[in-house]
Amino acid sequence: MKLIDVSRYNGVIDWAKVKPQVDGAILRAGYRGYVGGTLVKDTMLNANLAGTRAVGLPIGVYFVTQAITTAEARQEARYTISLVAGHKLELPIFIDTEDSPTGSGRADRNKLTKEMRTEIIQAFCDEVEKQGYKAGVYTGEYWAKTCLNWGELQKYSKWVARYSQLTPTIAYDIWQYTDEGRVNG
Repeated sequence: MKLIDVSRYNGVIDWAKVKPQVDGAILRAGYRGYVGGTLVKDTMLNANLAGTRAVGLPIGVYFVTQAITTAEARQEARYTISLVAGHKLELPIFIDTEDSPTGSGRADRNKLTKEMRTEIIQAFCDEVEKQGYKAGVYTGEYWAKTCLNWGELQKYSKWVARYSQLTPTIAYDIWQYTDEGRVNG
């Protein structure tokens, strides 16, 4: 199955051109601000939801976390669900956990332990499942090995980034093999 990951950074997408090249898409629903912690909707989410639906492309969504407590993680899950209310998701709702681009995001500054990060992921995923959706976790292979108790997250769908021709060395369901992929449209 060939999936693409899209967000506002991809601009306006011609989904009719994209559909013949992929089996589905995972759309960024939003994120929590790196500094202030504000919940923010991806500015292209509505357009991407409408576009994928118009061509019948299976979708899932992801939310980029900066939660520092399990309560914030549950809040992020409920927020993400509110953003996709009324849309059928064939793929999971993923929590995206990684360091901030500058390494100074809320989660970085709060020096979260592996245990705390893992509990935050579980809280998000459990809230998603409680609301009737399939839950998943997205992260890079290195982050999964060093910042999470990966073995405790096996009941959720696992989307792992490893930019290589070699598959991840940890358990995964979806492998993101590049951050430079392009398709027509």
